Amino acid sequence: MPLPRIAASCLDIAILLLLWCAAVAHVNPLGDFPLNDDWAYGQNTRALAAENRLFFSDWPAMTLIAHTVWGALFCKIFGFSFTALRFSTLLLAMFGLAGFYRLLRWADLSRPLVWGLVLLLAFNPFWFVLANSYMTDVPFLAVLIWSVYFFLKTLEKPGARYLAAAVFFALWACFIRQLGLIAPGIFLLLFLYNQPFTGRNFLIAATPAGLCFAGVEFFTAWLKSTGQLPPAFTGLRHLWETFIHNPEAFSMATTRTGIALMTSALFLLPALSGNALKRLQYRWTAWMLLPAGLYCIRMAWPEFPHGNVFYNLGLGPRLLKDVFWGENAGFHLSGAPFSALKWLAAGSVGWLLFSVYPNRRMTVRQASLRRFSIGFSLVYLGFVCFNSLLIDRYLFPLMPFLLLFLGAGYGRFTWGGWLGLGLLAAFSISATHDYLAWNRARWAAMGRLDNQGITPSKIDGGFEYNGWHTTGPASQKSPGLKSWWFVQDDEWVVSFGPVYGYDPAFSVPFGRWLPPGRDSILASRRKSYVLQDSLQCDMERRTGDDTAFDAAIGGARPANGETRSGEKARSGQFSIKLNASAPFGATTALDTFHPFDRLEIDVWRFPADAEAGIVVSADDVEKAYFFEPANLVGQDSAGWGLLRMSVTLPEKVVGAKGKFYLWNPSQEQTVWFDDLKLRRLRVEQVYRSIR
Repeated sequence: MPLPRIAASCLDIAILLLLWCAAVAHVNPLGDFPLNDDWAYGQNTRALAAENRLFFSDWPAMTLIAHTVWGALFCKIFGFSFTALRFSTLLLAMFGLAGFYRLLRWADLSRPLVWGLVLLLAFNPFWFVLANSYMTDVPFLAVLIWSVYFFLKTLEKPGARYLAAAVFFALWACFIRQLGLIAPGIFLLLFLYNQPFTGRNFLIAATPAGLCFAGVEFFTAWLKSTGQLPPAFTGLRHLWETFIHNPEAFSMATTRTGIALMTSALFLLPALSGNALKRLQYRWTAWMLLPAGLYCIRMAWPEFPHGNVFYNLGLGPRLLKDVFWGENAGFHLSGAPFSALKWLAAGSVGWLLFSVYPNRRMTVRQASLRRFSIGFSLVYLGFVCFNSLLIDRYLFPLMPFLLLFLGAGYGRFTWGGWLGLGLLAAFSISATHDYLAWNRARWAAMGRLDNQGITPSKIDGGFEYNGWHTTGPASQKSPGLKSWWFVQDDEWVVSFGPVYGYDPAFSVPFGRWLPPGRDSILASRRKSYVLQDSLQCDMERRTGDDTAFDAAIGGARPANGETRSGEKARSGQFSIKLNASAPFGATTALDTFHPFDRLEIDVWRFPADAEAGIVVSADDVEKAYFFEPANLVGQDSAGWGLLRMSVTLPEKVVGAKGKFYLWNPSQEQTVWFDDLKLRRLRVEQVYRSIR
């Protein structure tokens, strides 16, 4: 005798909870360390939980306040730690899965199909790995799913109770990310489509969107008025301007559409197997979409997978110095296996496009679910196409809505689908385990360095470590320079393997599951250097022919003496003035490079935030070229900023020669430089062998 529907639902939720807890236990989410961007969210939460004050990091680009309050509630109870924050996300992830289950059951889908779709979301690599962090992606989707559930119930039977619940969850989503506005916007259109157009119906339809929009605008205005609006925080106007002022807008949109389709379809493949692709000759819509889809795939092919969360054979960004520059990348697919993955994703896109046509006749609820899902997906795809930045986790909100779209049109979950789901779950659990394991080892290495009295300001511990400790300014993404993530001094580097110019000090082992084996995190110290020579130039004196500067210290004669200017000076009477007609200054030849040679250059720049900077290059720029306009380490009251470059010259330039110079690439801005200092350092062992 079958269980009553309510009892069956309660049993299903209980089993789902047990499965979720078992999977999380295998991963082991314990560890007081940030992951990905959640160091910035943790800064906001720690201020609220520990100091009872609102603080907004400059890094995030979303509203975030609801996420901060939710995390602070857990930290008030358990004390601040990233372990507590991680469990706050895991709880919301389970809450979101329960909402997804309720939504599918509301649509009268069969119990096996509901189970297949819910588990496919639970073990989607993006959902699973992000649920084991304090990132906003899963909490946003979890509450958004509940808002969609109540919006659909309101569409079916308008009433204040369901509408109030929908608005509550929609506002919660909007105060995590502004993009929560999409759900009430879709509700507005569908309600007016379903109901006669009257003043009352328009008021019901527009109230959720109006309240959510007003809430986001009020919060944004408050941030502006208090001077706390993060620089990365943008609105709809920014998206539109990005689109209309971009001459490559069509190319960008088609490429990103292709990336979105390939990424989504690859992880939806177990659900797509439920579509037997019968009667294709009648699916004229799919045949119309196929050429456009193939064109988008062709455009996206070189950029798939796009990176950040999903990278080939693992999950989670590996933002350590060596991996970021393509060294010590670890185990990964390449050659034929990697091509097979891309072809599988491309084939899945074709299958997805043919799934626009349902396999069976749908009920009113299922049709409503499909309309809401495709409406959300299309609007969100517009954001993906026009946003200034794209990383793969931005694509994830498409996947649950595409699952809803597919589920409403299918009648079953096939054996092939269950097999694919099992493989996907094994990958998600194993890769997430490895992600947490190597991070746990990394922070254990940081602990050892801390016990030795080494301060964070002297360590490049990777993006999350330096972001959390805010040890320095962001720098350029250029190999050989300091890592771009807020490093002040990289005397010590934590990495997966050896780093050029560093001597290993110790390693911290960890076990991995994918592939099975042992690995380690390495802590290394910069090689011991001695001063080869130095240069100090205050721009006050020139050579007799005025073509070069006389250095206050050092025998070099920096060229471009004609750029000397008395208009501004940080010290003395003169500085270097660079503009469109004279973009280069202080050009200085560098003699033969030796192994591990290192340059440290300081120069004062006005205005402090100019685009101009320091260049070091080999005579053959293909071997080495470094430009540093961003590493500002000081600023005075007169508006001058101290720009610093620290660069270890790569192995491939040994035996070559090069040069140093200042460069202003701007065609509009004039920039002044003063008080230049250059130190050439050589590894002590090499220095002695030469002498």
